[in-house]
Amino acid sequence: MSHRGDGSDPGIRVLHVDDDPGLLELSARFLERATDRLSVTTESDPVRALERLSTEPVDCLVSDYQMPELNGLELLDAVHDRYPTLPFVFFTGCRSEMDVSDAFSRGATDVLEKNRPAEQYELLAHRVVDAVEQARARRELSERERNRSGNEAPFRNPTDSLNGASSPTDEIADHVAVGVCTCTDDGRVTYANDAFASLTDRDSESLRGTDLREHFDGLGSDAFDPDAQRRLEIEREPGEDGADERVLSVTVTPVEPSRRERAGGPNGPSDRTAFVLTCEDVTERVAYEHDSYLLDALFEQIPVHLYVKDEAARHVRISNEYPNPDEVIGKTDVEVYGAERGTKSYERDLRIVDTGEPMINVVEGNPETHRYFLSSKVPWRNDDGEIKGLIGITRDITERKRHQRQLERQNDRLRTVASVISHDIRNPLNLASGKLQLLEDECGIESVHLSDAQHSLDRTHDLLESLLSLVKHGQWVAETDPVSVETVTGLCWRHVAAGTGALELDQEFYVVGDEDRLHQLFENLFRNAALHAGSDVTIRVGPLEDWSGFYVEDDGPGIPADERERVFESGYTTSTEGTGFGIPIIEVIAEAHGWDVRLTDGRIGGARFEFVGVDFYDPT
Repeated sequence: MSHRGDGSDPGIRVLHVDDDPGLLELSARFLERATDRLSVTTESDPVRALERLSTEPVDCLVSDYQMPELNGLELLDAVHDRYPTLPFVFFTGCRSEMDVSDAFSRGATDVLEKNRPAEQYELLAHRVVDAVEQARARRELSERERNRSGNEAPFRNPTDSLNGASSPTDEIADHVAVGVCTCTDDGRVTYANDAFASLTDRDSESLRGTDLREHFDGLGSDAFDPDAQRRLEIEREPGEDGADERVLSVTVTPVEPSRRERAGGPNGPSDRTAFVLTCEDVTERVAYEHDSYLLDALFEQIPVHLYVKDEAARHVRISNEYPNPDEVIGKTDVEVYGAERGTKSYERDLRIVDTGEPMINVVEGNPETHRYFLSSKVPWRNDDGEIKGLIGITRDITERKRHQRQLERQNDRLRTVASVISHDIRNPLNLASGKLQLLEDECGIESVHLSDAQHSLDRTHDLLESLLSLVKHGQWVAETDPVSVETVTGLCWRHVAAGTGALELDQEFYVVGDEDRLHQLFENLFRNAALHAGSDVTIRVGPLEDWSGFYVEDDGPGIPADERERVFESGYTTSTEGTGFGIPIIEVIAEAHGWDVRLTDGRIGGARFEFVGVDFYDPT
């Protein structure tokens, strides 16, 4: 394995090892797209990957964990036996099955989880670049300390930087983006580049000779272990300048004293170990990881089909609601579902990516399985507003469609019944009522029997109208609009009101519903209140305190608790004038809107109907 050393930017050569060739192809594309500094080669066999390291220049190895022949940890051990400074990053779907702390203790540079959206590949690319830059900086500084022991270079111990000495290695470290410094075993700084000094809010000259522990509270004496490399994550408190709290990633690498240092230098013999520190501000990365874990939880637990696709409409992330999510990663809908079923969806995906126009609530059916799905898809954009793909959500609405068809069949039957009732019953009733009136007029008979007969016919007519209303309003509500409760209740009150009663509206508000049916609902409520509370009834209407619905209450005698359930039964009434259908019709209209209705005591003792599950509308 080799590393370029001619001073030019060598780029970063990555070898990605994974037993899934499809994922290797996808990740290579995304990694090289994330930054032009990366050049990615792939290998599906970990044994061959180990052999390739001896013949190909590699700056970082990215590996899966669960693989045949050699798992990721076994590959890590084999690589570090031969190339101990080579950065090794795990990119695995089995992070939860790994002992991550064991992986770090055995030399892993980082551990990330795969099968996330394409941003995860950007994070992986960022980690690879950081790992390689830190490894290069550590190697250069370590070589500086060791090379000073040869005859070709003057002796220099870790404290020489205090005297203003410099070297070509210092020049290299001064120009890398990663913070780099060297220090003695008691934490005293001997060299720091500008990137490192900026993390301490000081310049590199004033930082030299100071104790690192004064600048990093989390950098204790146990961080300087002469026998092992340490990786730390340190939180820096907000500074006096008002800067936000920052999170720093610090790697501490021991550098043994050279032979000349042990033999003696300008300050006498020394066997003290020096240390090379690399430091990076990872605040944004930590925040991103936190967001990524939340996203993971969303994709793992959300009970709907949620997915992300790239510009070519290939899946890059899919929720666990899908039966086999791993099988569709990297594939289009045509590849997943076949040309006959998937072509239309695939074409819609490409249109969304090309035009940026979303697709909202489109019903898609599968004739073979008689299943139906409701899909919404929106463009997926990066921070610059460029479209990177799409985000979609699909819900199985087969049961809803089946229920809808069943309701439609029931409604057809109800309409047939209503037609029969309207024609075959209403006509004979009208005929009988008319004959009685003629009998009374022609014969001049005034009889209580005729009066009772007419009353019975009138009551039967009222029952018929109530039954027809029940049939009509029992249909499924398909179209809804914002409805002003103030307007609709005002009209209903004028139709129903008699005597000295009053209607009070707590405040103006709008609900989403079918206006005609809401007219029937409020009229029935108002008639029921007037029937039981008298003509001077006061009715109050308003939203519930938590805005989950609205109420209608009166100041009448109320309804005893033990009778409230029976009130909703068809035909039940406590009044000789009532048909017993008014309240059941109210319940049917509420259910047609998807609302629940409950009956309780009013604030001043009357009956109070509460409708919950209501959608409100804000006209502002």
